[in-house]
Amino acid sequence: MSRMNLYNMARAWTPYMMLLLFLLRCISGGSGAYVETLVGERVTLVDPERCPSGSLLQHQLTPQHAPQHVAIFRKGQWSPASGYEDRLTPGGGVEFKQAMINDEGIYILNCSPIAKVLELKVLVPYDMCCSLGGSVKLPCYFKTREEAIKSVRWKRGSELVIEHRFEPKKILYGDRFRGRVKMSQDAYNRGDLSLTLQSVHSRDQDQFFCQVQASEKYYTQTVLQLRVSNANGNQSLLITESNAATPSPTLWTISVLSVLLRISSVAVLILTI
Repeated sequence: MSRMNLYNMARAWTPYMMLLLFLLRCISGGSGAYVETLVGERVTLVDPERCPSGSLLQHQLTPQHAPQHVAIFRKGQWSPASGYEDRLTPGGGVEFKQAMINDEGIYILNCSPIAKVLELKVLVPYDMCCSLGGSVKLPCYFKTREEAIKSVRWKRGSELVIEHRFEPKKILYGDRFRGRVKMSQDAYNRGDLSLTLQSVHSRDQDQFFCQVQASEKYYTQTVLQLRVSNANGNQSLLITESNAATPSPTLWTISVLSVLLRISSVAVLILTI
């Protein structure tokens, strides 16, 4: 079989291979490179490292999308690919100046003979408002019947608010929030991991993170910016975005994808001989 025929065959099978990789990510367990950032923040995708000239960093948004070049390694540094000139600074690593929601997805680093993979999740904080001394429900939902989780954790910035462990069942509270927070007693079966915060203080104003533990890692499900007004008395919950409680996609694992990418890298090298 000629090299051209092999090349055409590889191109024809690419969509099916990407679909297979997507399914493997959804059904497999394991760990891998996973990065979370807030929209608008600076985020590093590739740490400074030497790669052969012509190495690529590609973005795979979904299996249906063709991989998009993000950066190319040449003349000893990473340079932005077309369309990324104003978003990346040439240098030893690859770093977005400001993360956008469309940056979310799988990134494939082809640094021959090594292929690395990471998943980037871009989180959007949603504003919520509550009056001083009042109570507020911070929404968070997860399809627990589709994917089992070990625990859910709420944090205010880096401060623990509450951690609800399902196996074995145990609830831990942050010192400032003991007696002021509660979750549904049937949270796991309902998939409702929302948090009710009572007797709201002015210093409660901050970003609250709802994080679920699916394997050994915690993954952020929801980010909420709580704003506390000076008005007295209880106040109804205000959500400034209509999709504030939209669940994130199923958590992707990267380990199986990394193995398959290494196999594909070997195949590409064979085809280029």
